Amino acid sequence: METLLGSTSTFELQADGEARLSYDVTALHNLSLSYVDGASSVDRTPFRSELGVNSVLTSGFRYTLLNLGSRYTPSKRVLITNHLAGSRERGDVANRDDAPLSQQNYDEWTWRGDAAVTWSSHGTLDFGGLYRHMHQDGLARQFVFTPVQASSLDVFRGAGYRSGGYVQQTFALAQEKVHVTVGVREDAHSVSPVKVASPYGSVSLAPWSRTRVQFEWGQYAQ
Repeated sequence: METLLGSTSTFELQADGEARLSYDVTALHNLSLSYVDGASSVDRTPFRSELGVNSVLTSGFRYTLLNLGSRYTPSKRVLITNHLAGSRERGDVANRDDAPLSQQNYDEWTWRGDAAVTWSSHGTLDFGGLYRHMHQDGLARQFVFTPVQASSLDVFRGAGYRSGGYVQQTFALAQEKVHVTVGVREDAHSVSPVKVASPYGSVSLAPWSRTRVQFEWGQYAQ
């Protein structure tokens, strides 16, 4: 694809693909594996002489995601799902002198598990957890003139994790005309010593067959 940028042209290439495999281990247990891969690049080499020192000459980015999922129903009243995923992103940008303007590497591993237990015909209990481990490193460079050309370089590297869990109870009352949900979740992040609890609740009323009224309340943190 060719896109005009001012008096120069940019040649862009984008490609992506995905695949999914699903396998029934038993009649009650299913495993799935998903794969996503995408790449994009920019090449302005034919117009090297027209570009500034901080302008992009070439760039390339690639993203890969692998997700392993499990769905297990040990009984008609219990559903358990788990996902283990890993993602990776790589990218680099160079200027007209082939000097790197930016480079970045990002990796993440994520686990999420959820369970739903229908303990009666009018009540369901849901609970689960999440854990994410993230790592990123790279650099960013900008050329300045003071009055001669100099390079300002920023190098970064870090890792962290985020974890959380929740529990939620749902009741159906008055012949399914009233639904009540109450729950709480707690989250933590490695960059902060504070753990955040977020309670919430809702009431849904159906006084008539075509009318539904819902009230919700929650306490959230960012």
